[in-house]
Amino acid sequence: EEVRADNFLDATQDQIQDSFFPGSHKKKFLLTDTGSAMSENVLNAPLLTKVKVAKTLLKHYKNGEILAWSSNENLQNIFENFGLVNEREQYKGNYLYIVEANLGSNKASCCITRSVSHEVTTEDKSQKNVLTIYYLNENAPPQTPGHRWGGDYVNYLRIVIPEKSEVVKITVNNQEYSQIEKHEIAVKPSEDKSFTVKSDSNYKIIGFWVITKIGESSEVKTEYSQEENAEGYEIVIEKQPGIQPFFYSTKIEDQTVTRRISKDTKIKL
Repeated sequence: EEVRADNFLDATQDQIQDSFFPGSHKKKFLLTDTGSAMSENVLNAPLLTKVKVAKTLLKHYKNGEILAWSSNENLQNIFENFGLVNEREQYKGNYLYIVEANLGSNKASCCITRSVSHEVTTEDKSQKNVLTIYYLNENAPPQTPGHRWGGDYVNYLRIVIPEKSEVVKITVNNQEYSQIEKHEIAVKPSEDKSFTVKSDSNYKIIGFWVITKIGESSEVKTEYSQEENAEGYEIVIEKQPGIQPFFYSTKIEDQTVTRRISKDTKIKL
């Protein structure tokens, strides 16, 4: 079968989902063969096509959408020097990184719309943060002609904030989650109404499940507090590679700023 831009998802779904069994290498073989064919086509393409490909790669590189890793130490050093290994910079100030992991064994990520609202209020030299993430699953039901990659969005969500922050409350669709040490494997994601909090260097990582069914939406609200910055409000928003750009709106006191987040962004009020 010829793999093209307009049938890539269907072809991938055919190989991965149809007649799947544990230990299957269909996905690996398909992606490896497709990658090799694409490389050969680019090498043999006209100069104008090569220039277009180079411009596309440069655009995605500047937006942090290209990642690379190698077991070869010298090559890995080159990747690190070009910022291709996705190592977080050690920001000491206000910071936000929303990390999604689609663990539903489907291609639901293709049709998820997300937006973020961040409200900050100051009281007694402390800043109260209410971070709200909205998800809309616009996938068609599985096996719908032309939309075979649809499904529920089974998302293990991690929210990375400054290490000195204090997590107050997590609610998903108005249901409050409870904090635990670690998730129980025996508990299904759809039934797990808990969250974990881990410290990592200058950061605190909150992790929990968010299930957004086909044609439905989810509202995720994270409340946390942190010390007020006497020099004014500033936040660095790191964008996860591979996630579609989204709108982020922050409100602090009487000021509101809305940005389209297509790459790592700093906002200062």
